Amino acid sequence: MSKRKKQIHPQNSFQDLVAQATLARLGGYIDQEIQGLGQALLQRQQQSLQNVLIRLISIEELAMEKYGLTKDDLAARAASIQDRMEGFTDVEAVEVGDRVRLEIKTKTADQTEFQGSSRLLVDNAGTGNTLGKEIEGALVGMKTGETKEIKFGKDQSLTASLYVNRVSRQPKVEAPAAEAAPAEAAATEAPKTEEAPSASANAG
Repeated sequence: MSKRKKQIHPQNSFQDLVAQATLARLGGYIDQEIQGLGQALLQRQQQSLQNVLIRLISIEELAMEKYGLTKDDLAARAASIQDRMEGFTDVEAVEVGDRVRLEIKTKTADQTEFQGSSRLLVDNAGTGNTLGKEIEGALVGMKTGETKEIKFGKDQSLTASLYVNRVSRQPKVEAPAAEAAPAEAAATEAPKTEEAPSASANAG
């Protein structure tokens, strides 16, 4: 049997060429429209976040004026709420793995005073993941409200002042004790032995 030749329809081929040419011409325009839309959405989101931030600052200022609170009071309240929502409880002294909120100031060997102050939240304190093992190692054992100065850096030429604001810890969840398997329990029982038939029974 002879193979049937595939028929080519000139009309369909021409339509495909027109479609490809149209897409090629509109491709740049479509990309520009998509980029413009993305930028517009980003600007709108940034504006919304800025409005939220302004309102939060206004609420903070009103609370400080009405109730005589300070920024430290508000920061402590926010930290308490965050810890409670994430399952942390307050503890006194820092252990490895705790969450520590602290203020840190640093200075170099040729500076007589500490430069500025930064408030930081350190999760898994003592592991070195946030501030390095030198500084985080010094946190271990410190208590809330305690201040400590340490030397750090390659040649110990830097000095840091650490002040612990808050120490929080997640309770350790102990795995429940495994129950003994029924087969193991059965194995501990004394095996039962069958009684041998009596001689009279055999005679009968």
